[in-house]
Amino acid sequence: MNELKEMYREGINDVTWGNFSSSELADNGSTVESAIIELFEMIEFQFAQSNRERAKEAYQQWMIDFTNFNFSRKRGKLGLSLALNQEQLLLLTRLCVGNHDRIRLNQLWEELEQRGVRFDNVSREHVLSYYEKINLLEKKSDSGDAQYISKFNPTML
Repeated sequence: MNELKEMYREGINDVTWGNFSSSELADNGSTVESAIIELFEMIEFQFAQSNRERAKEAYQQWMIDFTNFNFSRKRGKLGLSLALNQEQLLLLTRLCVGNHDRIRLNQLWEELEQRGVRFDNVSREHVLSYYEKINLLEKKSDSGDAQYISKFNPTML
């Protein structure tokens, strides 16, 4: 990320980077999270400090189009809805579990919501059946109270 930020600074020559300072938000997270936030702040700064208003609008529209193309599906009259493939779901699951050996299922749903992904009840059932299929779901009781999502090695899938 640091190399990417440096390449970005070097590539944009018409902005005075000495005036740039990252926000407290960029300084409070993990190293990677802080670097990503700072990169987005750099992008916003260079648009604010230059005469590239059209480029800013094009960038914003590209981001909307990219997100729609890769992460949404048309649902008729309902409009667009989030669509994740199995690889994306596993990536998010891996991020949510983090360094723990396993986390409670309720904690997984909360972690996913913090990352902007909220499933309805039907979708949750589909996700759970997928987790069962690939042996990530641990049930410690039949009542469903003690369900855990295990950490997994991506090469095992």
